Amino acid sequence: MNPSPKTIDTSLTTLFSSSQPRKEFVDDLAMQLHFQYLELNSSQIVIQPQRGNWLAGMQSKLRARPVMLVLSVLAAMLVLTGIVYAVGRLSGYIPGFGFTSGSQTIYVLDEVTEVQENGLMLQIEQAVSDEERFWVKVRVENLKEPPFFSTSYLLLEDGTRIELVSSGSTYQDGLTTLTYTFPALPADIEHLTLFIENLVDNPIQLPLALRPIQNGEMIPVTELDEYPIYSSSQHGLQLSLDHVAPGSDRTVFQVSVLFDEPSTMIIGQWTVTLQDQDGHIYPLTEITPNDIDRGKSALYQTIPFTGNEELILTLQSVPIVEQKINVMQDYSANPGKFIFDPGGNPQPGQVWELDEQVQVGDFTLQVVRAELNNANELIFEFKEYPDVTGVMLYADTPDIKSARSGVPAGNQNFTGVIGFHQLPAEPIEFQIRSVYFSVAGEWKINWTPPATPDGSTAQAFPTATVPMFPTPTDTFPSEDALYLEVKRLSDQFDAPYQQGPGWVHIVREQHSKVEEGQLLPPPFYKSDEWYEVDADGYIQRSLYTDFTENGMILQQSATIGNYSINFTFGGSGYNEMEPHRFSLDRLNESFLHADEYKSEISGEEVDCQDGKRCLLISVKDLLEQPIQLSGSEKSISGIVLNVWIDLETGLQFKFESIDLYDDGSEEVRTTRQVLLVEKLELAPAEVVGMLDRVVLP
Repeated sequence: MNPSPKTIDTSLTTLFSSSQPRKEFVDDLAMQLHFQYLELNSSQIVIQPQRGNWLAGMQSKLRARPVMLVLSVLAAMLVLTGIVYAVGRLSGYIPGFGFTSGSQTIYVLDEVTEVQENGLMLQIEQAVSDEERFWVKVRVENLKEPPFFSTSYLLLEDGTRIELVSSGSTYQDGLTTLTYTFPALPADIEHLTLFIENLVDNPIQLPLALRPIQNGEMIPVTELDEYPIYSSSQHGLQLSLDHVAPGSDRTVFQVSVLFDEPSTMIIGQWTVTLQDQDGHIYPLTEITPNDIDRGKSALYQTIPFTGNEELILTLQSVPIVEQKINVMQDYSANPGKFIFDPGGNPQPGQVWELDEQVQVGDFTLQVVRAELNNANELIFEFKEYPDVTGVMLYADTPDIKSARSGVPAGNQNFTGVIGFHQLPAEPIEFQIRSVYFSVAGEWKINWTPPATPDGSTAQAFPTATVPMFPTPTDTFPSEDALYLEVKRLSDQFDAPYQQGPGWVHIVREQHSKVEEGQLLPPPFYKSDEWYEVDADGYIQRSLYTDFTENGMILQQSATIGNYSINFTFGGSGYNEMEPHRFSLDRLNESFLHADEYKSEISGEEVDCQDGKRCLLISVKDLLEQPIQLSGSEKSISGIVLNVWIDLETGLQFKFESIDLYDDGSEEVRTTRQVLLVEKLELAPAEVVGMLDRVVLP
């Protein structure tokens, strides 16, 4: 579907009105929003590229078990000690805002502004004005639902109105955070008014008072005149280390990806990893502000350094496929073109053999085949071209409905798919507006970080106190016979593995339904897990690795105490988990939150493998309203999780996720099975070695 503002708004409403939106839907919506951004900035057609839902599923999976991976942790503010004085002109990192520099005085919020309007409590928590932009952060309490759409403008004392450039919002438990970015203010502006529209019937006015930034309110960048530092350029792509700000308890830096050709971007998210010459993995927490173009730049914080370290920054693409990075180049300004005539009364399944050469930039592509996939969707097949994986098509007609880069044709050819409300009956000109291709290489920066300066500090800006919400008390369904039976079986299986010290080794495999255009996961992959437990059975350390069928690592992560790091993608952070004992029970949370999620849980004894008897538990969750994913003709109305439990051992050994559709049909999406659970005194040296390489913050 073309993600117009109207359909995006509808999707957003669906997202926030669903208690448990599917990860695939969230991923698809994010891609729609990204390409809506591209349209606003380059006036190109908004259509979806190849996409994969594996990483979102991995994150969900990791959240649901002890190998929890926190890829985004809020940055803690630094505390100022000593005398504060106005300095104004500084270059450095401002917590929450990002890096700033320039010759003009930098202004920040003088004090928290608070306004009450129609039952809402609004507070301006932070504002920064430098020579590039003005940015403001607002907290809103008592909104009954997420803001559907809010906009804003500034009014200066002389009556000048300044329009919004971009905005962002988050909503959780009735607390909303809004951020607005505007063009740079005129020099020395200290008083202005922020107007917020579409929260209530009338615009809300919030007066702002600004003052020059003071010493300690930012972490100064290093004085060494050595940044940016670049990796080697390979296939027109470079990694750049732009800015570094060494603080007393952290080092903050910004990296960017640079392309030789304009209108080029990495498909999917990219990140970096940080390690030293000996292979030690350093912690990275991403702190990119939401007004920075994440497709181009990212901010991270890590530990303070002595200045003697020899580090390596490495660019990684998410997901990683054969150590290649997937790239899209936009040719909307000068697209390749070809004519196709479907003829009279074409029928679904009809095939046209073609031989049409199309020049798109430096790519000489050849259309070899077309197929009418259904009544209104055409699949164009292109002859194999080195490293090209797909194209995005467009036709200048109001009948166009959708477009996407198709899956490989199976013979190294690639495809592009375009759909219509009604297939034209006359010849039509098609445009190739984007070309997708992969590049292989290593983008690394060798870096000696600056030492933490003596007395380096940065204070928090004036910020309203965040209310503390009561923590819900867990109420277990202790009188539920099915729950008690599941718990008895789970406790029976877990007991021997909770007797430490030692290691628990688990091997699982997963089979997945692969969607068109999905890169990862593959239809099959295997997981290898190692848990070190203490004398009381509490997990101390763990290592988790996903492999493809041929042994290639998809991702690898480690947890030490409540700190997790992903070796593959570079994310790290502290988990909010309490110490816990080893357990393979995955149904406890479903029983615990059954009332909250309105889940239907049932169980029955069935025959299972090797002639054994099993207890089959089904957890059914219905969505508040059906969700139609892009490229699907049916809408998902619910999800069922089936879990098989061995009645003899108590092991929950098989898990099956099923999509329910609004027409009454259903489809198995994933099947995951435990192949091995064993307890050992010692783990292999390579497992212990990986865990020993982790540098704790």
